[in-house]
Amino acid sequence: MKRYPNTTVLLSYMLVILCSCFSLMLVSFKHKSQRLFKVPVIINKGKDAPICLAPNFMMKAEHSVERIERFGDTLNLNTAPKWGFEKCDVASTKDANAYFKDGGLRIIVDTQSEVGMCVRSGMPMVQALPVYIVNEGAHNAVEIESYNGKLNMIVEALSTKNTWEPIEYLPQNSNNQKNCMLNLPAHFYAFTKNILHCGDHITKCRLKLMSGTNSYYSNTFMMGINYTQFEKI
Repeated sequence: MKRYPNTTVLLSYMLVILCSCFSLMLVSFKHKSQRLFKVPVIINKGKDAPICLAPNFMMKAEHSVERIERFGDTLNLNTAPKWGFEKCDVASTKDANAYFKDGGLRIIVDTQSEVGMCVRSGMPMVQALPVYIVNEGAHNAVEIESYNGKLNMIVEALSTKNTWEPIEYLPQNSNNQKNCMLNLPAHFYAFTKNILHCGDHITKCRLKLMSGTNSYYSNTFMMGINYTQFEKI
């Protein structure tokens, strides 16, 4: 007489296999979610800035790295920032193409919040948008070119010809500027700000970060500009 395997035993084996696969999926999803950046809630950001700039000429780019922070739900601007992430007068030790191939580097402009920004000593604070340079990659760190704590980053705006054109320029290198490398660990972000303009013409804008031969772009955001900002004096 032909004997068949116990149905209960087969079902038990199948249940164990399904549970194992489900557990692996949960672990994989958890690891991936830990890598994903969410814009933090800014606390202790101080008083609202009273001035919104409306320049009539192309401005010099001012994107200083104010702090490097680990991914988290909040960003407390009242705490002292940690330093030591920037190394100067050294060449890059990493291949940027290898480190960015998984899409780990992102530039995120927070369009839902405003912060104050000091443009010049003795002047009132101006309105600005929070900006996050994010390392979501699985590698230990990425390197970004910088100089004296500033990023090689400018604002581009959509012109009347529907082309992206700069409304900021990078300052020329001087003897006082040090060529540096900003070391951004995995699951960390560099925090900076972008001056909010209130010109007569509302258009799409974006940030362009340049590091070596690579360029990286932020999400787009709406901003009021004057068309004379496309012209460098």
